[in-house]
Amino acid sequence: MRTEHNPLRMLQAPSTIKPIVFVVVTHLPVEQSSYHDHRFEVIKTCLETMRQNSYREHTFTIWDNGSEDGFRQWLQNIFKPDILVLSSNIGKTAARTSAINMLPLSSIVCYSDDDVLYYDNWLNPQIELLNHFPNVACVSGYPVRTMFRWGNTNTKTWA
Repeated sequence: MRTEHNPLRMLQAPSTIKPIVFVVVTHLPVEQSSYHDHRFEVIKTCLETMRQNSYREHTFTIWDNGSEDGFRQWLQNIFKPDILVLSSNIGKTAARTSAINMLPLSSIVCYSDDDVLYYDNWLNPQIELLNHFPNVACVSGYPVRTMFRWGNTNTKTWA
């Protein structure tokens, strides 16, 4: 049984948080297999398209879950999110929960996995839907249906 609180629970977000906050949990393992051959490019595409195609002011928060050093250096020196938390791998759910808990309650949190491609102006329809239903706590984006079918068809063909 634990005798203390998680130290990350006490983290406070900077006072410059904008109302819309992007939260992405990343992980690029130190020991990679062929499964991870293009993982860096996938994560990079996700983060860059999320930022470039949103057209809204936001605070970009990345929780890195124990990635290899080269990727962490890219995050710190090239991508430069507004908030970057570097931790050991505590798991996606714990990282997401910790990142969201350190934000103001008034934030609109746009959480994403690190392998999503964001199309042009992806955020505005989500915000419009959220504004249309003021008592709704969550709006969920869904992958483009035709691409989903294409992926399923290709997987079935391959199998």
